[in-house]
Amino acid sequence: MDQNNLLPIFLKVKNQPCLIVGGGKIAYQKIKQLIACKADISVISKECINEIEELYKDDKIKLIKSRYYKKYINGYKLIISATSDNKVNKQVYSDAEKLRIPVNIVDEPELCSYYFGSVHSQGSLKVAVSTNGESPSAGKRIRDLIASSMPNKIDSIINRFNQLRKKLKLNMSYYDKKIFFGNLAKKHISFNKGRVVIVGAGPGSPDLLTLKAAESISNADIILYDALIHPDILSLGSKKCKKIFVGKRSGESCIKQNAINEMMKDFAKSGKIVVRLKGGDPFVFGRGGEEAIFLRNHQIPFNIIPGISSGIGVATQTGIPLTHRGYSKGVLFLTGHQYDGNNNIDWDLVSKLNTTLVIYMGYKKLNKIVSALIKSGKDPKTPIGLIEKGTTAQQRVTIGNIGSINEKIKTMKLETPIMIIIGDVLNIYKYLKDNIEIDPTLYSDTNNFGIHQIQDISN
Repeated sequence: MDQNNLLPIFLKVKNQPCLIVGGGKIAYQKIKQLIACKADISVISKECINEIEELYKDDKIKLIKSRYYKKYINGYKLIISATSDNKVNKQVYSDAEKLRIPVNIVDEPELCSYYFGSVHSQGSLKVAVSTNGESPSAGKRIRDLIASSMPNKIDSIINRFNQLRKKLKLNMSYYDKKIFFGNLAKKHISFNKGRVVIVGAGPGSPDLLTLKAAESISNADIILYDALIHPDILSLGSKKCKKIFVGKRSGESCIKQNAINEMMKDFAKSGKIVVRLKGGDPFVFGRGGEEAIFLRNHQIPFNIIPGISSGIGVATQTGIPLTHRGYSKGVLFLTGHQYDGNNNIDWDLVSKLNTTLVIYMGYKKLNKIVSALIKSGKDPKTPIGLIEKGTTAQQRVTIGNIGSINEKIKTMKLETPIMIIIGDVLNIYKYLKDNIEIDPTLYSDTNNFGIHQIQDISN
């Protein structure tokens, strides 16, 4: 269609005769819409789905079990055809047009004298979005965005306006009322721009932050950030941006997840753009999925920006290929922290896989992890790498094997965060490590390239 020349109206169909042609799922959806408007509904179809049959039994609709004939459409205020038979649909449209009855042939924009909008209904408020029949999906998305931006208690605001309007009806002219209520609406009704952006900050180095993540941080009103987020990343926030630490570190008191969820909700509901900033990728052992579910359940707009997962970023930056045709057919990402403290990893299965193991947050349980692998049949000589503070200036790599690593690191002061990598791909790293060129832009202290701090205790 070249032009949007539709006249937007809201049609009263309460107690008015409306006709549905068709007895399938789409027809049922249209019937439900008309029932909500308290229309007097008739349905024509030789066969109907059970849901329509039940509505007929409950006297909510009239049902004519027949094929469509022109004689059936006389006297209706509105007609909808939702059959799978294109000939029938065209005939319904032609017959209705001749009788000047508004008609809609579902999913056939050219065979419609009116369209259904994507509707948001809230008490006395009803918002309908039309895309001129061209993209119902886009209309639904726009409707959802409008609905999520509505002020709280909008229905009660409209009701108060209505009561005031009735009181002032006799005392004010039409134009005076228009100005008065226009100013009142501006004061009390405004769209809520509040939303949450769940952002992955990458493995540590600010230079490994994505451009999209940097843009979101710079636009934030509030940043709720985890532990280990580099100060240079936080500095991307504006001067007006409020930065709140909500990180969790093992052995230290921290803000509970429920409290973080409530903070996201409260700030977003108050109209703030909230960035929930997480290390690595938010959906890889970062509770990003839990937070997304919470936001969805509370109808808070949100989106997710991925980050370089620490398991991949630290390994690659260090020079450890997680897969190699001659050494490993895959990668398995695990966490040393078990949900609710339950150790539910099947170590017998894990030990048999020809894959590289990448273990997050597992250093304090290293002894239990390697013991479980060896007990399940893993060769004690299997290489293991411990990477401290990966991709930062303080990075240090310790190489050993799973059979002796715990004994040999007893006198070493290793500092978290530590990424654990287990597998024969570490043999490739031993071969490459002396020839890996360092990118000095990744480190703030160019005289202290942590990646050079390598200890091989495998012998």
